[in-house]
Amino acid sequence: SSDLSGLTRAVNQSLRDLGRTPVSNGSALLNGLTACVAIWVDDPTFEGPTRTRFQYAAIEGTVESLVYHAGKDYLSKHPSVLEAIVIRTRSKNLSNRRT
Repeated sequence: SSDLSGLTRAVNQSLRDLGRTPVSNGSALLNGLTACVAIWVDDPTFEGPTRTRFQYAAIEGTVESLVYHAGKDYLSKHPSVLEAIVIRTRSKNLSNRRT
C-alpha cells in the first residue's frame, strides 16, 4: 500500500546516499511488515461493498511522504538497521529465486 511504499523509497534513497545499489524488489523488503497509522477525518468514505479501503488519495500521499521522511531520518541515524533490512531483503530475493 501507499504508506509502505514510502518506506521502500526511504530504504532505496538511503542506499543511494551511501553509494550502494538500491533494493530491486520492494515486495521482498516489505514482506512481513505492518504499518499502523491513525488519522482523524470528519466524514470518512471508503471504497467497495466491504468498506475496507480508505478513499482519500491526498491523505495517502501525505502518509507516504511522512513515512518516507521519518524512515529516511531513522535509517540515517541507525545504519545497522538499514544493513539488516538489506541483508534480509536480498536473502529473501535469493530464496524466492530458488523456489
